[in-house]
Amino acid sequence: MRAARTYVTFAFLSTFGIAMSMADYVPFLRSIGLTLGQVALINGFFSAAVIAMDVPTSLAADRFGRARTLAVGAVIRFAGALAYLLARGLGSALTAEIVLGAGLAFESGALQAWLVDTLHAEGHGENIGGVLGRASAARGLAMMAGGAFGGWLGAWHLRAIWVPELLCAPVLVAFVRTRMRGRGDPAHRLPCTEAFARAIGALRAQRALRWIAACLFAFGLVAGINYFWAPYAERLFGRARLGLVFAGMCLASSIGGLLMPRLADAGMHDAAATAVSMGVAGLAMLALPLSGGRVGFLALLALHELPRGSFQPLTDRFIHRRVESAYRATAGSLHSFAAKAGFTVVPLVLWLADRRFLDGPDTIRLTWTVCGALLAAVAAVLWLLRPRGEP
Repeated sequence: MRAARTYVTFAFLSTFGIAMSMADYVPFLRSIGLTLGQVALINGFFSAAVIAMDVPTSLAADRFGRARTLAVGAVIRFAGALAYLLARGLGSALTAEIVLGAGLAFESGALQAWLVDTLHAEGHGENIGGVLGRASAARGLAMMAGGAFGGWLGAWHLRAIWVPELLCAPVLVAFVRTRMRGRGDPAHRLPCTEAFARAIGALRAQRALRWIAACLFAFGLVAGINYFWAPYAERLFGRARLGLVFAGMCLASSIGGLLMPRLADAGMHDAAATAVSMGVAGLAMLALPLSGGRVGFLALLALHELPRGSFQPLTDRFIHRRVESAYRATAGSLHSFAAKAGFTVVPLVLWLADRRFLDGPDTIRLTWTVCGALLAAVAAVLWLLRPRGEP
């Protein structure tokens, strides 16, 4: 199972450096003059950058090599982290966010396609779900460790949170060149236009792929947690403890990444498990403004993160069971496009709403109430419309 170990290790390394910026990401942006609405705005541009680059980079991965694409992405992430280290206001933060988004887009379709095709080449294609679950747990552990250490860095100096990503990007390049190059590419490489046409054809022909795209788009509603948990938690715990709060969130996400795919393997259909994950995440977000004190806040935040950890491995497995090797990265990128579209629309709406509401805890509570209610309602509809039959 060399491919599994390599994939899980890459997932950990890819997450660890950027995770050190996550706990103090919003406080950092606030320190250089951004409002909560502007934080949402630049995150919308981040998702837009990923959307713009997702399909072209995945076409390149299918055509020119998936390991090569991953290495290029790590170099661009280095440039994005450097831009953030030097950022001074909205314009420079926006530039850094777009560059980081472009770098991560190189990883979007290529990484999972590398895993699936390498597992099939090794004769372990049936283990895709388990590997994706372990990788989700590894990302959660990387975020937990990185977030805790990053919280300490942020307490020392907020700009220091970008240094670990600068150090990890070259490590990723070296890892790809030594452990991943020469594996994970399709046996028959298609021209970019044909790979794109066949990925679109699969989406049109299979109702199940359109259903999972709707799930990915709707899950963008969790953006309300992404951008606002830190300023809200800072009022409850203080800035010095944000890293510990983030570590707890990541631990819950890691447990979810291992748990729900196992339930699916035990007989629960992937589509049903996906809809349940969305519903629980939405209900926990809806209840979060009513949490009261510290314990209630942490409990509901953990309940929200558990299904979030399971969502990506479930949706990834659902997609890759239904597409062919020759256009696997491109098909994955089309679904990533749907996900990032959700993570673009929601922040832009939050930015527009910031002009009408106060920049403080009342805005955050209202955001969580609305986003949580919408996500729970959409999950119920998608549950009723879920595909049945094959896993």
